[in-house]
Amino acid sequence: MTFYATLVGYLEYRTSDHLDAIRQLLRAGDWLDSENRWQTDRIRLTESLGPEPTIDDTENLLVLPPGLYADLARISTDLFPGAVDGTVVMSSTDCCFDGWIERPLRHAAHLSPGESGTASDITCYPLEVYARSRGLGMYPLDAGGYTAWQSRVVRTFHREFDLNVTSLLEHTA
Repeated sequence: MTFYATLVGYLEYRTSDHLDAIRQLLRAGDWLDSENRWQTDRIRLTESLGPEPTIDDTENLLVLPPGLYADLARISTDLFPGAVDGTVVMSSTDCCFDGWIERPLRHAAHLSPGESGTASDITCYPLEVYARSRGLGMYPLDAGGYTAWQSRVVRTFHREFDLNVTSLLEHTA
């Protein structure tokens, strides 16, 4: 079963070997092709990025452009070994109604390329609680308009927490 989640963020890696391990992971999952382009059958980007690269080999930087990704949130922690900086913001309404913000732990930078282990810290946001705290109220599941309300809450969450990856992409061009 596929799990869809909206993601946006960036990760900077300690070495090119770490970035290469992540690149291979993303290729194996069919998120990236051999030219490092995001696969539109696995991702629906929410904004056009143009020709800008989303991987900067000079800076060991991976940018996750804003979009709806198939199954990437399931393995998001696997993106963090070797990370020295970064943040990934995620949300989903696919059999859940939650948001997450994931950041590398300090020791993540010292994990070997491709090594698994505890490498990130995740802050979870139950989006119903988030909605109430932001004055968006609650909406009964069985009421008409529930999906539109969820979409409004998700947009608000991402407006509050999303990173300006466009500026990172301009840096790589």
